[in-house]
Amino acid sequence: MTYGLIGKKLGHSFSKIIHESIADYKYDLIELNEEEFHKFMKEKKFNGINVTIPYKQEVIPYLDELDEKATSIQAVNAIRNDNGKLIGTNTDYDGLRTMILNHFNIENKIVAIETTDKDGNKSIKVNWVNGDKITVFEKSML
Repeated sequence: MTYGLIGKKLGHSFSKIIHESIADYKYDLIELNEEEFHKFMKEKKFNGINVTIPYKQEVIPYLDELDEKATSIQAVNAIRNDNGKLIGTNTDYDGLRTMILNHFNIENKIVAIETTDKDGNKSIKVNWVNGDKITVFEKSML
């Protein structure tokens, strides 16, 4: 497997259709239970993968490097295998940021976004917009 998406349940995913229609590679949907997930990550038999629930936090111990976004959010949804070195990032942040900045007037405003964590607990992330910068504050920091 070269490229794909890992997660527990992927029947809802359009990722395979999207990737294979815009790029010249095979993209697999790989449903993994907990045991299969750990084996898959240890083997590192991929060039690049996307990660969805419930493994966005669980992949972190397997990674050699996290970029600034993944470190800040403490969740990874994309991993690149660079000759055995696994590097994680999070593109969800950029997607949310782009959506907010392009579709809402948030100048001089504080935006509160209620989310649900992997255990189903409600949490709040506040994105403070200062010019072109969004800073993420966790509920525990407020």
